[in-house]
Amino acid sequence: MTEADLARIGSAVAEAERRTRAEIVVVVNRRSGSYLDREAVFASLFALFVLWALVFSVWEFDQDLLILWVVLAWLVGIGLAKWRPVRARLLGARRRDRQVLLHARNAFHAAHVGGTRERTGLLVYASLEEDRVVLLPDYGIEGKVEPAAWTGILDRVGPLSASANPPEALCRIVAECGTVLAERLPRAEGDVDELPNRPMTGVA
Repeated sequence: MTEADLARIGSAVAEAERRTRAEIVVVVNRRSGSYLDREAVFASLFALFVLWALVFSVWEFDQDLLILWVVLAWLVGIGLAKWRPVRARLLGARRRDRQVLLHARNAFHAAHVGGTRERTGLLVYASLEEDRVVLLPDYGIEGKVEPAAWTGILDRVGPLSASANPPEALCRIVAECGTVLAERLPRAEGDVDELPNRPMTGVA
């Protein structure tokens, strides 16, 4: 996302917080895991396939270079595994969900979402490669907003990849979160902004 996109999301956070004493923190990460294990397995299987093809090939080749061919095949396999269409097939939905939730929980603490006086922080965590958004409320919100409300917001907005303008989709998520929070945790007199409005990136 560009600086302009982050600034627009930050403005959406500020607008949403005008109506509630809750604090909304947005974290946007490019991805939520390296997935090196899946890449290594794919590369190893690809190298084994190349080895099998060489051994049973009808064409002659220099057997002294066999190990070199296998190593090159493994490196090519790693490269293929990093290619987005291949990576998408290697990573199942369950693995992506697990990785994103894990990083969202880490980001919750790293971004100090639980550091407000009334424990009324809400993390909006977006992981772009996995195409996932997670909403994590602090204790002060959990007792006042049912989980179905957050699920409903994400269902209405849909995946970021389905939007022609992902930053705008995030702004809509923030706005809908603000509406829910304004009903359950309306802004109080003397309320102060405790956490930054500008989205954070690379937090895990």
